[in-house]
Formats: sequence, structure tokens, C-alpha cells
Amino acid sequence: MDQTLATSAADIYALGDCAEICGYNLMYIQPISLSARALALTLTGTITAVQFPVMPVIVKSPALAVVSWPAAKEQQGDWVYEGQGMDWLARFQSPSGQLLGFALTGKMVAQRLRLAKEMPALIA
Repeated sequence: MDQTLATSAADIYALGDCAEICGYNLMYIQPISLSARALALTLTGTITAVQFPVMPVIVKSPALAVVSWPAAKEQQGDWVYEGQGMDWLARFQSPSGQLLGFALTGKMVAQRLRLAKEMPALIA
């Protein structure tokens, strides 16, 4: 399916857990909500491509806060780690130093918005 959420069948669109958009299947509230807004505009006459910013996954656990945004499989780079105990920041960086993914635990979770802003959009 393309960025307008159009399927290969004429006048049929899809969103949600079953929809693979530009190669991504994102089963979370934020991408579904963004898709619904774009599709509503398309269905009312304004063809609108969905855009996905970086949307870190938050695991809500009382034992340990965890946030992650994995790098795409085809991306080249290395993981760099910093932290101690239960507070870790892991950055997946390209050979040129561009941030392509991250994982945070404990107190490092507070950096999720800053790191998300450093990354390129998933679908622009």
C-alpha cells in the first residue's frame, strides 16, 4: 500500500494493524491515528499522504522503564552504549554518526523526545 493508504484494488483503502504502509506494519495507536487523519482527508477530496515521524515504543513496566526505536534492518552502523545499573542509553549510529535508532532504560527514558528529534522521519 502507498502513502495515501490506497490498496492495489481501486477505491479500497486500509489502515490499522492489518495495513502495511510503504513496507512498515506499525501496530500502535499513534501511527493508526495519523493514518486515520490522512485517510479522512483523502476520502473527503484532499489526497493526503500519511507521514510518520519517529515514534518510540514505550514499554510500561513498573519494574523498569524502557523506550526503543529500532533501526531498519538494512541500515548500516554500530551500537554505542552509555550508562550504568538500570539506566542505559544505546544509540545505533551510521558510519557518519547519524542517529538511526535507540533504546533507553531507567532514568535515560527522559531523553526519548530529544533523541527522536535527531532522527530522520520514518515516512516523510
